[in-house]
Parts: sequence; structure tokens; C-alpha cells
Amino acid sequence: MLRFNDDNRYHWRTFWFSLVIIIGFACATFGAVFLRGKTLISNSDAVNQHIQVFGQLHAYLMTFIQHPTTFGTWDWTLSNGTDWFNAFSYYILGDPLAYLMIFFDHQHTLLGYQVIILLRYILAGLAVGYSATKFGIPRQWLGLTIVTYLASMFGIYGVTNQSLFLNAFIYLPLLIVAVERFFANRRYVSLVLLVGLAVASNFYWGLILAEMLAIYALVTYSYNYRQAQWWRDWTPLVLYVVLGIALASVVLWPTVIYLTASPRSGSGIAQLFSLYPWEYYLKLLTLPFGVQGVVEPSSFWLQGSAAAINTLGFFWIIANRRENKMAFTFLMIIIGLLLFPAAAVLLTIGNTPTNRWMFCYYLMTAFSGVHLLMQRNQLPLLMKRKLSGMITLTWLGYLALSKINQVNNWQLLMYSITLAVMVSYLWVKPGTKWFTTYLLRWAVLASITLTVLGQFNTRLGHRDNFNLLTANQVNELIDTPTSFNAQYSRALTARTEYTNGIQTPSQQSFINSFLTPAHATGLYLSTVSPAMIDVSDQLAIASGRTVNPLRNLDNRFLLTEYFGANQLVGSKMTKLAALPHLQKQASDAQHVNFYHNPLAFPIIWTALGAYSEDQYLAANPVEKESLFGSGMVAVPKVTTVKPQLNSLHEAHHLGVRLSRYIDKKQVLKGAKQNQVQLRGHHVTYINNNPGASMVLKLKPTLPGGEILVYLSDIKFQAATAHDLRQQGVQLTHRMAQRLTLNRLDGFSLNVRGGNRIVNFSQESTASGAFYQLRRAGVLNFGITQRVPHSLTFNFDQPGKYTFNVQVYSQASNAQVMQRLQTVKQHGLQAIKLNYRGLSGQYTSAKPTWLGSNIPYSTGWHAKVNGQPVAVNRINGGFVGLKVPAGQSQKVVLQYQTPGLKLGLVLSISAWLIFLGMLIWNRRRHFES
Repeated sequence: MLRFNDDNRYHWRTFWFSLVIIIGFACATFGAVFLRGKTLISNSDAVNQHIQVFGQLHAYLMTFIQHPTTFGTWDWTLSNGTDWFNAFSYYILGDPLAYLMIFFDHQHTLLGYQVIILLRYILAGLAVGYSATKFGIPRQWLGLTIVTYLASMFGIYGVTNQSLFLNAFIYLPLLIVAVERFFANRRYVSLVLLVGLAVASNFYWGLILAEMLAIYALVTYSYNYRQAQWWRDWTPLVLYVVLGIALASVVLWPTVIYLTASPRSGSGIAQLFSLYPWEYYLKLLTLPFGVQGVVEPSSFWLQGSAAAINTLGFFWIIANRRENKMAFTFLMIIIGLLLFPAAAVLLTIGNTPTNRWMFCYYLMTAFSGVHLLMQRNQLPLLMKRKLSGMITLTWLGYLALSKINQVNNWQLLMYSITLAVMVSYLWVKPGTKWFTTYLLRWAVLASITLTVLGQFNTRLGHRDNFNLLTANQVNELIDTPTSFNAQYSRALTARTEYTNGIQTPSQQSFINSFLTPAHATGLYLSTVSPAMIDVSDQLAIASGRTVNPLRNLDNRFLLTEYFGANQLVGSKMTKLAALPHLQKQASDAQHVNFYHNPLAFPIIWTALGAYSEDQYLAANPVEKESLFGSGMVAVPKVTTVKPQLNSLHEAHHLGVRLSRYIDKKQVLKGAKQNQVQLRGHHVTYINNNPGASMVLKLKPTLPGGEILVYLSDIKFQAATAHDLRQQGVQLTHRMAQRLTLNRLDGFSLNVRGGNRIVNFSQESTASGAFYQLRRAGVLNFGITQRVPHSLTFNFDQPGKYTFNVQVYSQASNAQVMQRLQTVKQHGLQAIKLNYRGLSGQYTSAKPTWLGSNIPYSTGWHAKVNGQPVAVNRINGGFVGLKVPAGQSQKVVLQYQTPGLKLGLVLSISAWLIFLGMLIWNRRRHFES
């Protein structure tokens, strides 16, 4: 079997041969995409996150070059203002290739992005070719090895949607060589540097690679390098790895501090004692053939290979397990880790369970599959029969499960042909003419390429797919819309907010990323201030983890009192013109209207008073929203009585009834009458039919204003197919399959009130980054002159629902408007914003509080007339200052990424130690 040998030389001839193979494969696959007028960008994370990151990095680099002494790590245009350093540390901050974006301006962002990810792809191919050479695979077989690795679904997915995957593709084979080289001859330089690069490029993938490498090191040491005094091998190895991690401290340490407050930290604990749904295990049965697609929800990653060589490699490891104990052990560990969510949770240190680490499996099976083809002439007849029989029988099972695996017919056909060609190749007699051997080898390469081309039309799951976009579609989605930004970009200030999901002719709806002006609060773990996450939890206005309170743009109180937005962009759907006091500035006939809100709070304002933070925290989310507009601030250790909510009215008289159905297509035959009970404000609703609806009746006693529905103590118990059949429900085949195969512990709710529909959802515990336990939520129906007589609730999942419901009306009367205008007049004057913070002037006759809508962080520091002032957390999660009295006092508020200085010191120290070790070893070498 294959065994590492550092004496296997990697020559320039091998390099150029590998490069030609890689470029040829890329041209044959991705080139076909370009010929169809498409880009390599899919309509998912690639367009929602990654492209914006690359484009914004160019802006940061140019700003730093032009103004290095004034450049900082706070960006007012991201979210409600956020630490861009921590946001970018997840994506590209530590990736050397990313800095090529300095050569690509805003107009060429798409070109730069595609160039860089193709460079990553090429480097991944070169890395695996180098690694294969060290494991004894000769040059004539490198082409198949490289293409098999690159053709993995993870590789194609990395190019088109998740470019972060490609960095791990580069580092994995090199790290394996580095570990083997260390055990073989104690060479450590490449190990230290590669560990530092992997961690700096992406902490998430650095963690995954470290864990997979640790498993690999234990296995290879046990079979190939074991010594009685094992600590003499492992102690320096651990120290070198720690040194490599320390090299990346300037990026890693601030991220670690930031993630301690992340809502995703520990979010996978709920999965520790659970199992995957049945659909997952059915997909796992086809692992030898490459599992196509992901199980819903998205955390159940089982993406497979496009190259049938992995199939040969899998069965070769099984059949040859006695001679290749190391590969067999590693394979069994990987399969074992795939069986339980607890393994994925522990591998991500308490994060949501995801099996993205399993791309390591495809490197191992690629090497093993090529090794089998290499030594086919040495295989006994019995082994050939055994392998052929195993592959044929399991292929029949794979064919039967292909519908569950979401494999399209073209891909299934090409994969099967490739597998048949390779099995036939095993049976070619020794001594057959050379052109027959080479013809079959090139036929395999061609079949793999055609299989990859079939992937571009393969649906990977309900969330992600290879729906490749044109350049015009990408630009339209990024700029939202291009024509508006080009026309009004100079007029926009740092406090501008956009709608979430602007509708365009080519794209009806989409989820914006944290880098678009329509920031989706809490979209990813490292992109949002923890304070913003806290507020998002308290208000819970939109659905899912992609919470964007601005989705309901006629929520005037959130806009003016919480976000302080003074300019609004609304799609034609939002009807912002009906809101009081909004002044229309301009419009784009195709897409949007541009409004100005004269009642918006300034970024920093003089508070009208202060009250106890305990009183604020005791309020429910609707009351908190109203408190935001009081002009007072909630601060620790203050005993003042909280503001009276005279403008907030609650409906105390409610009733419920059932409506038969809304959509006749959703009605399940034979369903018994759904049950609903109302006791006070507590609702119990047993929904046996997703097509039915519950109606909450309101007596018309509320005054006009902003209508808010507060749902609390929400609990859901999903119905099973067995439960529904016992209740006489005749399930369709599709519904029965869905209830049986999937985990349905999440639900979606939409509520109709008047002419408006508002959504609320609880994602499944297994929905990855989208999961957030939501026991309460506020549904905002906007401002209306007449309160609707009823609210119609529609649930998408059958089961038992219990929740408390309260309905409020927030008046927009003269008293409220006067309070807003008073706060507006007492804002910080002459404000100047930059990447380090802000400065401005205030005047006050007595010591007072300055409130703000800036997310709180320990990185903020303030001075008044040059004297330090404490920065406090107010209103549950925002920056506040207690300032002295005075005329024209100057406030300077500056931000520094927490942990950045310490991380820089650790990195510099680690580099000095590393360089010192190199110098010392060099001197010792010359002396000897």
C-alpha cells in the first residue's frame, strides 16, 4: 500500500505536468460555464457574503494606504456599525491571496473574486499533487489523483458558493506531509508555517483541520512510527503546533474574544443526545458512491464526490484492510464520527453539528482508488471478483436511493459510466497494448469532467444549489440596485438603511448579507456585535437567524428610536409614503423610492432622563420598543422611575375561532376538526391540517397606531405520521415521507392582519447557522388608522402549539412626536465619523447622559475635552456616556478591537522565537 517517503522527489517537470492537468480540467468544466454566459457565483452565500467581502477589502486596503495613521477597525456602514476586523477575520483577513484584491477596484470586484478562487483551486491541485508524490504515486497517475480530489463536490461547491472551503483543500494535503515529515525526520519548519497559515486564513477551518490532523497523526504514529517513549515524539509536535497557532495570534486572539459572546457558541449542545433524521442515514448508506446533496436542514452535510475513483478507493480499503490497516482505521473513525450529531458538535466545540470536515475522506479514498488502478496487474483474480461484486451490489442500492440523494439523471449516468470504465480497467489483461491502457485512463478523466458538468444543474439541498448567475444578476444583487447606488451614493450617510429583499426583475427575493446596506442581523457568528444579537433576541421581529428588523420598514419607532436611520430606501412594496413625516427625496422608476426621516434620533443624543436598567430588562419586547423612543436611557444603578408608556395600549378582550382552510391544495383528507382553546391570553392549538387556520378575534377598542402582536412562551410538539393516521388523517405519499424521514421540530407561522402578512419561524434544532431557539417574538403590522377586527394565524406543520398572545397599539400622537423632536434637537453636533470612531460637540447646563444607537463593546473608549470618561452599556446593549456640564464640550469616542494589541504582541513574539530557532539550528548545522 501507499506509504510516505520524503525521498520521493517532486521535480519541476512534475509541477508543470500537474499545472497543465489542473488548468485543462478547469477550462473543460468552468470554461463551459463561461461560454454559457454565467459566472462561477451561485445564488447563495457566494453572492450574499463573499463577493461583498472581497469588494470591501479593496476599499479598506486603499484607505489604509492613503491614510495609515487614521485607519481603524470600526466601520459605520456595516450593520448598525460593527468591528470589521472581526467580521473579515472569518473570511479573508489572514489569506495571502485575498490581498490581490488591491488590484481590483469596485467595478472589477467580480473579476478579482473569480481570479482568486481559481488561483485557490489551482493551488489545491498542486498541493495534492505534491502530497501524492511523497506517497509514491508516479507522475503518470498524478492527473487522475488531482482531478479526483478537485472534482469532489466540496471542491466544486467551494468554487461556486463557499470559497472558504478551498483554503482547507490547499492546506490539508500539505499538513499531512508536514506531520509525516516530522515523525520521519523531525523537520518542523513547514509544519509550523502551515499551521499558522491555516489558522489565520480561517479559524473555523483551522479548527477542523487541526482535529482531522490530530486523528491522522495518532493513526499514522500508531502503525508507522510508534516508539516506547512516545512522549519524546509528541511533546515537540504539540509545541510546534502551539507555536504555529501563536504566529496567527494577531488574527486569532481578537476572534476568540469576540466569539465568546457569539449566539452560535454552544448552540449545538441541544444535539448532543439526539440522532440524525432517517433521511440522513439513508444518504449515509450511499457514502461509497458519493452522497449528493444535503439533508434538510443544512447542518446535515453529506456532500459527496463527483469522481467514481473514490468508490474504488472505498472498497479497496475495505477489501484490503489487513494490508492497509492505517487507511482502514481512519475510514472507520470517519464513518463513526458521521453517525451521531454529538461528534460534529464536539468537533466544532459546541457549535451546531455540521459534517463539512468529511471532505478529508475524499483525499484518502482518492489516493486509495488511484493506488488500486496502479497495481491492477498484481491483483489476484479472486480479489478482482470480490471488488467487482461489492461495487455492483452496492451500486444497485445506490440506484434505488438516488431520488433521496437528489441526483439528476445526467450525473447518475456519467457517474455510472465512469465506474463501469474503471471496473473494466481492472480486468484488462497484463501486457495489453499500451494505447488501450492510456485510452482507458483518459476515458476516466473525460468521464469525471462530464460528471462535474452535470453537477452545475444539480440541486444540493433546499437551501443551496448550483444556480449559477450571470454577471448582470450578480451586480444587481450586490448593489441593490446598481442604478440607485450610482445615482444617490453621494447623498447617503453612514446611517442609511435599506429594505431586506428588494425585488428586481431578475430576482424576486434574497437574503442580504451583513455587508450589503440591508444588513441581516446575526447572519453569521463573527459578523455582528454581541449587543446587536441581544437586541435581536429581545425584539425578534423577523424570521429565522437572518433577523433584520428593517424588513418591516413602516416600523417607525424602531427606525427612529432604535436604529436612528435618517434616510430610508423602500421598495415599491413597502408603501413608505403613507407614513407620517417622511419626506420623499428622489426615486428610481424601476426599483425604489428614497425618503428622509426628520424624526430620526441622531447617532448620539442628550438623554431626557435615566431610569434603572432592571426596569428595562423586566419589560417585554413591545414595551422595550416603546421605551426606546422615550428619550430616556436605561442604565445600571439608577433608581429613577421608568417612563410612563401612555401612548402604548393593550387589547384585553380576545377570542378565537377556526377557519376551515386557506389553500385547498394543502388540505389533508379525513382530517378531524382542529382544536383550539383560549384561557385568558394563553392559546392551545392542535393543528391536524396545515391547510387550516386559527383566527384571533379583537374587539375594536384599540386606538389607531402601530399594531404589535407579542407571542411568548411558545412551545411546539410536532405530530408524527402515526399520530395523524390515528386521528383519521389520510396522508399523501409526499407528506408521509416528509414526516417520516425528516426532523420537524421547527415551524413557520404567518399572520394576516388587515392587508399585511407578517412571518415568524422557529428553525429546527439542526438547521445550522439558522438555528435560534425562539420562545417569543414580536409581529409588527405597521401603522394603521383602523385596527383590524381579527388576526389569522397559519402554521405550516401539524402538531400542538401553545403560546401566550398580547396585542398592542403604539399611538403616533402629538405627544410622541414632540418627544421625538425634542430628542432630535439635542443631538451631538458637528459629528465626524471615521474608522476609529467619532467626535462631536454637545452643550448641557448640568451633568447628563448621552445615549446612542452604537452597539456596545469593551473596545470603546471616550474622552470629554481630553479627559477620560467611562463608557457604559445602556438600553440593554448600546454605548452610553455620563458627561459633565459645560458649553460646547468636545466628545471623542474611539474604538479598538478588543485583544488586537495582545494578539499582535503574541504574534511578534512567536515570530521572533521561530526565527531564533531557525538561526540556532542553522548555526548548529554549520558547526557539526
